[in-house]
Amino acid sequence: IAVKNNLRQGRAMQYSLTIKAFDDAFPEDQGQMVLTINMLRNENGPIIGGPYTGRVGEDTTPGTLIVNVTATDADPDQLVYTITGNNDCQNLFSIHSFTGAMTYVSDRFDNSGTVYTCTVQVTDNGFPTPKTATTNVIITVDRETA
Repeated sequence: IAVKNNLRQGRAMQYSLTIKAFDDAFPEDQGQMVLTINMLRNENGPIIGGPYTGRVGEDTTPGTLIVNVTATDADPDQLVYTITGNNDCQNLFSIHSFTGAMTYVSDRFDNSGTVYTCTVQVTDNGFPTPKTATTNVIITVDRETA
C-alpha cells in the first residue's frame, strides 16, 4: 500500500481501506479486511521565543517598528500573531498578524507608563484544534526630561 497524495492537505481524521485478496486457484478463493488509519493532526504547537524587549521615545512616529516577534511550528501551519490582555498595549501598539512585526500606532503616550509589558499570542491554524503559545514584549518609553 502506498500513499499517492499528501495526507496533510486533507482534513479527515480517519481513513478506512478495504483490502481484498484473490488467488488464482479453482475454485477461486478470496478474503478481505478493513484497514483503518487514524491521522495525527496538528501534533505540534507553535514555539515562540522571548521575552522580547524594545525601546521607543515618547515622540516616536506612529508606524515605527519596535521589535519582530518570531515563532516556529514543526507542522507547516500558518501562524497568526495577536496582542492580548493589557488594553494599554492594544491601544498603543500593533502586531502584524502574519509577520510578528510590532509597531507603535498611537499618536502619543500618556504620562502614566514608562514600561509596558505586552502579551503576544501566536496561534497556528492546525486542525482539528489550533494550538497557541505566548510571550511577553517589554517596551520601555524613554521620557524627555526638562
